[in-house]
Amino acid sequence: MGAGNVAEAMRLLWVLPRFGGSTVGGAERLVGELAARGVPDEWRSEVASTCAADHFTWANELPPGESVEDGIVVRRFEVGRRDPALYERLHAAILAGMATTRSSSNGSQTAFGRPPFCAF
Repeated sequence: MGAGNVAEAMRLLWVLPRFGGSTVGGAERLVGELAARGVPDEWRSEVASTCAADHFTWANELPPGESVEDGIVVRRFEVGRRDPALYERLHAAILAGMATTRSSSNGSQTAFGRPPFCAF
């Protein structure tokens, strides 16, 4: 690899809340196509996602760990326990441009910033 040849060293990680399996969605499909066919041959694409397939229940339906789908390395992580009522309140606050924080049981903070910058 030459010092000026960035393409050889390029690695992309596409991060999606849901991917593959029975997941249906425009963003998921677009990222899958881009990861598989939208980068130069020298580049390496991988996807990081959750084990959830359903965006309403967020149940862990897909196995955690690493797999290969359509030639793409996919790394899945389990979804933790969710609080749907809290999610709905925070989601509305984020969309309204309000900043909110919440302390977890271990003392860490979950912070939501003004859109488009949100950290979970």
